Amino acid sequence: MKIALFASLLAIAGPSAATGLRELCPDNPGKATPPCIVDVGHIQVETALVDWSRDRRPGLATDNIAFATSEIRYGLTRTLEVEVTIAPFDTSTTHDRTTGTRTHLSGFGDMRLGLRQSLMNPDGKGVSLAAAPFVILPTGKNGIGTGGWSAGLLLPLAAELPGGFGFAATPEIDWSVDASGGGHHATYTGVVALTHAVGAVQAGAELWASRDDDPAVAVTQASIDLTLAWIPEASPNLQFDAGFNAGLNNDTPATQVYIGITRRF
Repeated sequence: MKIALFASLLAIAGPSAATGLRELCPDNPGKATPPCIVDVGHIQVETALVDWSRDRRPGLATDNIAFATSEIRYGLTRTLEVEVTIAPFDTSTTHDRTTGTRTHLSGFGDMRLGLRQSLMNPDGKGVSLAAAPFVILPTGKNGIGTGGWSAGLLLPLAAELPGGFGFAATPEIDWSVDASGGGHHATYTGVVALTHAVGAVQAGAELWASRDDDPAVAVTQASIDLTLAWIPEASPNLQFDAGFNAGLNNDTPATQVYIGITRRF
């Protein structure tokens, strides 16, 4: 947790990056992944300071809160970056409204390691495309995390549209650990996003869906998500962001709210 908090403080107080860099292009906010690549030799720290979600099922209500989940991106070449995501402190509290009992779990979450290879326009301009393979290491403890390793591949796509609009889409396929812990299965995810500047703020709307073919029980989730991002004119290497997600079926968390910060060095 100290590492992520230190990274967050650096994001606010660190020195400005060198001039002549590409426009800042964070993964956050939202679920769509941009195909842009961090400049060679530069580090980009993206921290979700607080991420809260509520999941409601018949007789059950679960609140999940993640603190200082951070993605660290580093530019290896003009078209390739490496990524590490850590979840230093996650909590999950489940209230059984039938019995009145509460179950609380907390601890370090899973770690994600990935690469992002640009296939077209690494600066994210015009029409851009990338391939982003990743693995998830089961570092989560005390019931926090997936309970086993998994892997996946994203194909981020983005395009600049007329009228100042931006479009993004991210198809994804994962090799996910079974809920029983005895094997793996496929999970298919897709998200499409539309963004537009409203003054100095970039506003966006997304439609997200996922199909998890776990052999015990297959689950389909879907949500509609709203995002806001602001890059101060005087600080082009800094972004503040926030988002709100609304679940569209009973298998999706009903509500999710988060705030974050990004800093490039």
